[in-house]
Parts: sequence; structure tokens; C-alpha cells
Amino acid sequence: MSFLNKCLLVFVATLLLICSSRLLAVSLPDFDDVNRLSRRAKQISDDFFENSFEIRMRYEYAEGFTDPDDKANLSKLAIQASADLEQIANDQNNLKKQIEDYQGDDWETRFGQTGLWRRLTAELQKTKSSKLEIDFYSSIAGGEKAECPPFAVRSSCAAVKASMEKIRCFGLSGPNELNALEEQLSKSECSNDKEMLLMLAILQRRYSPDDFQKLPSRNPQAAIEMGKLLLRELSSQFKAGDVNFASFSSFDVELAVTASMQAGSQYRRGEGPQQYADLIMKLSEIQKFQNPVILYVSASLCEQTNPKKAVEMLIKASNLQSSLLYTTFLNSTPEEIARRAFEIAYQEFQADQNACQPAIIAFENYSRIASEKTDEQSQYLYGDLLKNCNRTDEAAKAFERLARRSQSFWGDAATLELLKIDLYKGRDPNESLAGLRDFILGCKRPEEREIQLRFEAMDLYCRTLLQCKSSDSAQKVLEILDAALPTQGLPYELYRAMALHQLGRLEESINFMRKAIDDNDCSTAPQIFSLLSEILDKIELWQQDARDFNQMLLDCAALADFADKCLNIRQANLILAEFTILQGKRYQKPFPTNNENDTTRLRVMARHTMAEGNYNQAAKLWADAAELRRNETAGNNKKSYGWWQAKFYELECLSKMPAPNKAGIIHTIEVLQHTYSDIPAPWAEKLNRLAANLSNPLKGQLQDNTN
Repeated sequence: MSFLNKCLLVFVATLLLICSSRLLAVSLPDFDDVNRLSRRAKQISDDFFENSFEIRMRYEYAEGFTDPDDKANLSKLAIQASADLEQIANDQNNLKKQIEDYQGDDWETRFGQTGLWRRLTAELQKTKSSKLEIDFYSSIAGGEKAECPPFAVRSSCAAVKASMEKIRCFGLSGPNELNALEEQLSKSECSNDKEMLLMLAILQRRYSPDDFQKLPSRNPQAAIEMGKLLLRELSSQFKAGDVNFASFSSFDVELAVTASMQAGSQYRRGEGPQQYADLIMKLSEIQKFQNPVILYVSASLCEQTNPKKAVEMLIKASNLQSSLLYTTFLNSTPEEIARRAFEIAYQEFQADQNACQPAIIAFENYSRIASEKTDEQSQYLYGDLLKNCNRTDEAAKAFERLARRSQSFWGDAATLELLKIDLYKGRDPNESLAGLRDFILGCKRPEEREIQLRFEAMDLYCRTLLQCKSSDSAQKVLEILDAALPTQGLPYELYRAMALHQLGRLEESINFMRKAIDDNDCSTAPQIFSLLSEILDKIELWQQDARDFNQMLLDCAALADFADKCLNIRQANLILAEFTILQGKRYQKPFPTNNENDTTRLRVMARHTMAEGNYNQAAKLWADAAELRRNETAGNNKKSYGWWQAKFYELECLSKMPAPNKAGIIHTIEVLQHTYSDIPAPWAEKLNRLAANLSNPLKGQLQDNTN
């Protein structure tokens, strides 16, 4: 072999040795391998203890399985976790063997000085310890006798855990052992571990009831979990019909019912007090269990079905809560509980006006507990309650106190109630109405509730004034409608129409009344009927004086149609017919049957007959109407407007007959003029024009055109 070939062979051998060494280095364990397995082992262990937490705690609490499903579920979880940890332990052991079998000169540098071998060995031991602890639960779930678990711990709190297990298995060895254990736990790294806190609570309930009752203030989360265990036990026994209430303390029941409130929102959806309603209501009937929590929850359960009982429970709960004898998870203060009692009692009163006294008692309880903190809305509702219970003087005092102290909406509401009481009591109406007017003008806040107050005040003010039926009162209505801030919902058009009606401004009233009508509300129909009747009684004056008589007729006809549909009475039908005829239209409906002495029907039929050109028959009808009105007077030697109306149209119809007796008609007019010196407008002028037209048709026509 040549020297060159020998050199080449040595080079290749060296290269192969370097590559082999690198390949071996790549296959050896490192920290990533160790940490990956450690994290996986910890995750499996943590998942098991988290997923099995409630099952294991129920087992610890009951010192055995009370539900076959718990046993099966725990076994399934433990077997799977144990198998997974065993596989991880095997993988960790294989890594450990690779390290230990490595013969390289750099072993100390690679595995010793870095601490990798020691880390792997420790993690392997942790995995085996976790598996051993999980195997304990697998054993008890499988029915094997295993009184105490091995004292392996998943954290650095081994001593505390061991002490707990020792007490659980063998009982207390000294009087202060649990106190010492609690102190030891509070100073350890696992002071917030929910499992260890709950284990301590179970031991305290078993061996130290006094310390157990301090649980809510010391460990709220453990108290909630303990309540869930107690609730489950109570519920199971209650469903089985063999619950031993004597074995449970009032505090036990308090925690259990508290847990029922937590369920559904924080723990399991679909659960809550309603799920345990029968049990909770049964507990509330037992004297020793009547604490704030159970009374409050029981009240919420029967609030809809038995509000009276709910109010009684809440009143008692508020007083117990305010006594500071109870430490509970009930977040509501005594004031809030008492206020809720009043709210329910007031709602019940609204449904049943005879339920005065329970609502009054509920408020007085709330006011006593809350004192100066009594909310303004409740104070107002109390005043309203007293007013509706015919205790008006007491109501006035309640409203006066609130109005004097408060500048808020409720103070304004109380002020309005005081003004209403003054009006209803019949005190000086002018003074009360003046106060109401000032209230309206001062009510300017833009909040919706304030606007509603202004609406109520304005509505009352306008209705009260309009009931006076005087010009002065009607004018005040128009003034407030213009002066106050616009108020949504107030029937402005209706009140303007009514006020204008009382002022005699009927044409304007008709205009606003037409805007006010609502096809779905017939409440205005009587007012419209009265207004239209008044207009028809002297329609000729409006024909003479109205700004736009044709528009007035159009509005009146629309209102007459509305009134006829709403009232469906004979007189409303006649009013509609007359306005239809006055518009020059043919009335299509049948006329109401004749009633004796019905002057309105005679007038309508006379107008109808005139419109058809049957003047002979029309004259007879007007004559009949005049005869019926013959005894109507407007004073000494004065005839009524209606009589003059009928008499004039009788003569006018006679004048339009073929070959009329003009001289006779003129003579009749002259007799009337000499007999009655004060003929009401417009009949004196109309009679003059008719006489002139009969004696000189051309001159009469010129007079008509001039007018």
C-alpha cells in the first residue's frame, strides 16, 4: 500500500469516528427531553386531581361512596391516568438508562455537572409518587380496602398533607391539633390549595364545630365547596325520604342553601335554588334552620306563588341579618332585604287593593332598618300606598316630608301628589290650581319621568278648569297650553277645542276638535255631540259670521259622522243628516222614525223637504215646528231663536210656492214686527229682506246681492 493510500485510509477512519461520535451525541438525552416528559407527567396528574376533585371530596366527606356513578367515574379516571404515568415513567427510566450506560469521557461534563441526571432521577420519582397516589384512588374505586393513601404529595406541602391524612385515618391525638394544622397550612406554599382547604373544613366539621363555623370568613371558597357537599347529602336524603334533620346544624343548612344560589351561574348551568325548591321550602319551616340565607332564598322561590309568605320571610330575614348574629354569603344588606320585602308587598297591593296592611308593615320595617338611607322611591310609594288605603292625612305627611327633603324626581312627584290631595279634599281651588300652575311652569327637566309628571299635572290642571265651565277658567287653559313646555301625549287639540267651546268661539273649537278625534277612541264623542248641537241651534248666525262657513260645514260634517258612529243614537243620526243637507248633499241613510214633539227631527225633515223643492210640505213641517216652540220664550214678549227660525222658514217656503199669497205673507211679517219689538238676529234682517223681495223683487234681489 502506498503512502498516499495509507494517508487516505487514516483520514476516512478519522472522519467516520467523528461522525459516529456526533451521531451518538445526538441520540443522548438532554434537558428538553427530560422537561417534556416532566411537563406531560404533571399535566396528567393535575388533570386527574382536577377532574376528580368533586368525586374525591364527596368520598372524603362521606367516608365512602354514596353514588355508584362516582365510584365508576373515579375508577375510569384513575386507571387512565395511572397507565399514562406508567408509560411516562418507562420513558423516563429509558432516558436514565441511556445516561447511565454512556461511557464517554465527557459524561461528567454532559450529565454530572449540568445536573441532568439528578433532575431526571427526581422527576422519575415524582412520576412514580403521583402514580402511586392515583393508584390509591384506583384501589378504593375498585373496592379494595385502602384506609389511608400513601403520604405522597403533588407539591412541597408534604408535611401538611401527611398531617391531614393522619387525622383522617386515625383521629385527633390532641385538643389543639386542628388549630395547629390550620396554622401550619396558612404558612405553607399550599395555603390557597382548594383541596387542602376543603379537607381541613371536613375535618373541622367532624371534630371542631366551633372552628367550622368560622369557615366563611377564613376560607370563602372552601365554604362554598363545603356547602355543595352538604347540599348534595341533604338533597339525596330528602329525595330518598330518610333525611335526618337533627344531624345537620343551622350553619350546615346555611352553607348548603348558599351553594344552591351559587349553582347554575358559577358551577353547573341549569342548576340553582329552583332545583332544590321542595327541600329548601321544607327547611324553611323548621325553626332552627330559619337563618337569613334560607329565608331569603325561600322567599325568592315562593315570591310568585305566595307573595304574602315571601314578604313575611324577607322581613324576618332582614331583622336577623341586621342582628349581626349570622355570617353568611348573602350579599344583600339588611336594608336591601327589607326593601325587597316592601317591593313585593307593594306589587301585591297593586294587584289586590285590600292588601294594605302587609305593605304598610313591610315599609315600616324597611324604614326602621334603613332609617335615613330609606330610598326616595320607596318613600313615594309608601305615600301612594297610604293614599289609596284611605289614609289621606298620613299620605300627605309622607309626601310633604319627601317633597321638603328631596330635589330629585321623587320630590317633584311627591309635590304633585300633595297638590292633587289638596284639590280632591276640596280646599281653596284657586290656591290649589295656582300651585299646580306654578308646578307645571317649573317642571322643566328633560328626563322622561319629569315629562310624564308635567303631563299628569297639565292634564289635571286642564280637566279641573274645564269642569268649571267658565270663561275665566277656559282662558287659563289656553294660557297654560301656550306657556308650558311642549309635553308629549297631552291632548292639546282637545283641550283647546273644549276651552274655545266654553268661550263661545265655536268655529275655532270645531277646527281643533276635528284634529283631536281618533277613530280608535270614542271618548270625545259626547263633547262633539254637544258642540255640534249648539252650532246647529243657531247655524244661521254662523252662516253670517263665520270666517269660512263652507270649511266649517265640512269640519262639522266630519265630526257628525264620527259622533254618529261612536254614539249610535237617534239624535246623533239627526245631526249628521242635518249637516249633510246643509252642505247641499243628499242624505242617503233612512231618517229616524218620528217621535212626538221631536223638534229636531221636524227641523231636519223640513230642511230635507226644502232641498227637494217641496215647499208646500216644507212649510207645513216648519209650521209644526213653530207650533211646538210656541211657548219657548227668551224673555218678556220675546220668542226663542228656534221659534223665529221655524216661522221665518215657513214664510220663506210659502213665498216660493207657485202663485204665492205675497200680500198675506207681507201682512204676517208686519204683524210679527209690530208684535215683537226685539227680534233676535238674524231674523229681523231676514224678514225685512223677505218682505222687500215680495213687494219689489228687483229691490229685494239687489239687497240680497249687497248682503
